[in-house]
Amino acid sequence: MNTERKTWRKIRRQSTTMKVTSSPPTSALRMRSRRKGNVMWMMWVTWLVKVLEAGVPPVSSESRLSEIVTATKHPNTSTSLTTLPILESYALPTGRPPPFHTPDGYLQLSVTSSAHLLFVSVNDKVVMQVSTTRNNVSTAHDHYTAWEQTSGLYVFVLHPSDGRVMLQRVLSTAIFGEGLEVPSVFASLTPGHILVLAIKNDAAQNLSKESRRLLYRLGVLSVGTLDKREYLAWVGIIGGPAWAEARTLDAEVELGMVWASGVTLDVLVPRVLHDSSCLGERRGFRETARARFCSLYDGYGSLCSCPTPAPLVYEPPELEGNSIMDVPLLILASNRPNYLYRNLVTVLRQAGASRDRILVLVDGHYQQVTDLLNLLQVQYEVRTAWGVTVGARISDQYRYALSLVFRRFLQASKAILLEEDLIVAPDFFSYFNQTAWLLDADPSLCCVSAWTDLGGLHTAHDPRLLRRVEVLPGLGWMVSRTTALHLLSMWMSPNQDHDWDIWMRQPDVLGGRECVMPDVSRTFHIGIMGSHAAGLLHTAFFAYKPVPALPYVPLLNVHRLQQSEYEEDIYKLLEDEVFLLQSALHPCHPDYLPRNFTEHPVVIFVEMTMPGDFLAWQFLARCLGVWDLDTRAHHRGLFRFFFYDTEVLVIGYPFSDYSFLKPPWLSMLEVNKTEEVEKLNLMPLTHRSRFRRPALERSVPFLDVPAPVFF
Repeated sequence: MNTERKTWRKIRRQSTTMKVTSSPPTSALRMRSRRKGNVMWMMWVTWLVKVLEAGVPPVSSESRLSEIVTATKHPNTSTSLTTLPILESYALPTGRPPPFHTPDGYLQLSVTSSAHLLFVSVNDKVVMQVSTTRNNVSTAHDHYTAWEQTSGLYVFVLHPSDGRVMLQRVLSTAIFGEGLEVPSVFASLTPGHILVLAIKNDAAQNLSKESRRLLYRLGVLSVGTLDKREYLAWVGIIGGPAWAEARTLDAEVELGMVWASGVTLDVLVPRVLHDSSCLGERRGFRETARARFCSLYDGYGSLCSCPTPAPLVYEPPELEGNSIMDVPLLILASNRPNYLYRNLVTVLRQAGASRDRILVLVDGHYQQVTDLLNLLQVQYEVRTAWGVTVGARISDQYRYALSLVFRRFLQASKAILLEEDLIVAPDFFSYFNQTAWLLDADPSLCCVSAWTDLGGLHTAHDPRLLRRVEVLPGLGWMVSRTTALHLLSMWMSPNQDHDWDIWMRQPDVLGGRECVMPDVSRTFHIGIMGSHAAGLLHTAFFAYKPVPALPYVPLLNVHRLQQSEYEEDIYKLLEDEVFLLQSALHPCHPDYLPRNFTEHPVVIFVEMTMPGDFLAWQFLARCLGVWDLDTRAHHRGLFRFFFYDTEVLVIGYPFSDYSFLKPPWLSMLEVNKTEEVEKLNLMPLTHRSRFRRPALERSVPFLDVPAPVFF
């Protein structure tokens, strides 16, 4: 045992790169494995223990250790492959290892996975090379560094005939929340294509159990035990055999800036000389265009699946009582075509959709994006935005979008704006059809939003209900031509650093006018990583939004959303029988606001002296699991939402117009120090575990959220 411990310490000290090839004789590899028999057994036991801890089933009830540490004959080939020869490592003096000869009929793939080098080549042609040094390592906590942003699980899909790249993604699964995108990415891949996986720096830190199970089913045998700062290179066929796998085992680098040794995997993969896809057999000009598109790109799921691919032309049903036939939809897009396709599918197939009224504004020239839009025959315009910062550039594109949509559709009195990383509910157009007239009837309203910031799993109650709020919720909204022209006349310059949505939420911009928003959102945010939405924010506030599943939801009392009628209903509700909450418990205590303990609305008073004073609201919101980053979603200082089946009205005292209802004996929630709120900084990441709705969770995409782990 002392000898074994010394061996493992020696392995951990080595800063070497391991190489796995597909050509050494099987007998020689097996002989080397037998010479290291004791250590190999220890590796097997350790691996099995970690598999059980990770919740991933072991390879088989039979001993298939030879598939992990020795040579094995893979299906459909006579070539012997090795997987994970952890002890047969050697030092690379400089650069990459020399290429080896590629036999006819094979693709030579070389993959390096390590802390500071990610390298992939096909037939000696570099597909991707990302390199960093120890000088790039940073422990900054206020932002993700460039080194951290290049970390993660790199996914490449190659065409099986010539190895051309069809998809290239980086899943930053080392960052909390980024792993939510793993299921959707792999579910969208086309069977038969070559899949290459590699890690730079780290990919396991926040790789969830569900994601590990998914990768295991793809054929990544050792993913169940993959630990932080360990490395993996894997090559296989989507829906087919795994050709080779290499990774470091049991690096034990839990603490400190220490990384395991990297791995290099060289493998020969048999070429598919003839396209076996059924898409080429389908007749018609459009189907020929589909076959060409699917031979160039991957990641579109049923669009490129055989034998029954998704439609290229949708024939949605008519929208009953359609009053928005002249209202166009403008979608803002950039270089995220897979998001854009998911967005367009949910738009094009529902009642009231019309390609003639859909326009996509693309920020930048991207061939795959325009190929997709041409295939779907959706009209678009390409324009490169400009700004001194990322926020200013996005704002410049929004300014142009508002101008473009009303110039392109001259008869339109209103328009709907949507972003590419949003998918819409089946009643998206029906929702706007029932509310559009409010923008004409009530001058105190400036927009109708499909999004609510307060509609989580436990706070979204009734999709028929609507609210008035003082700020723009965004994420899918309708605006009138008059309001658009007003906004364009005062839009901020791209030479100034700003964010368009924060600017529009300033009181002097909207001039005191309000927006209508639903109790249950009609859009769902799928963009895990964006300019303003990282994994943490997405996990805390976006990943648990339910949407209606029906194509038509009759909205209640839409006419009561007009200003005078809405105020009448608010006063009637508050002056009726309500429950005034008086509690000495901390707001985060489970018994502070018991679930469904009363049939009457619950009123809570919090300190709020002016519109920007939201310290007490933020404190309460973090405990109750709703949006807490600012005071959006309030009406005259009144925040209104449901907590499970109990309606809650939070009144900001003394700012709110409804403050007079507070009796002298009733205390209010006061927070005087920002430190008190900062103690709850991690609370939003626990919303999904603290507030459960099993009946709804089955419908929420990819609930799988692990416990947070930070750099």
